[in-house]
Amino acid sequence: MNTRHEMLVLQANGPVTLSPDGCAVSRGHWLDPFSGKLYTQASDLDVDHIIPLAWTHRHGGANWPRQQKQRFANDPDNLLVVDDGLNQSKGAQGPDRWLPPNSLYHCAYLARWALVLNKYQLSMSDSEARQFGRMQQDCAG
Repeated sequence: MNTRHEMLVLQANGPVTLSPDGCAVSRGHWLDPFSGKLYTQASDLDVDHIIPLAWTHRHGGANWPRQQKQRFANDPDNLLVVDDGLNQSKGAQGPDRWLPPNSLYHCAYLARWALVLNKYQLSMSDSEARQFGRMQQDCAG
């Protein structure tokens, strides 16, 4: 089972239906925090990198050794099962340019960003950091 299907199992709200060989998830119940919608078809979902791989490359990850890049790409702290269309609309944008449409998830999304950002010692530009800090302050009070 690859990381995508492992995350589908891990983040499902209850049991899932697997392919006959047990390597792929086809059905289950998932709440997409980006949209707030419920899904039952795994094919409607993507596994999002909270901090996108391309963003990471531009913000300190370009010089990482291969093992750290792989660890980052498969880190469950940085992976979230979400609506495939919303994941595609996010692309490689940071929170200064994209937030989930479900405003009730904004603060949790920013907290996940901060967790992964600190875990991997990634750095934002000054303007990104200022905006991120303001958004975190809005969440704090």
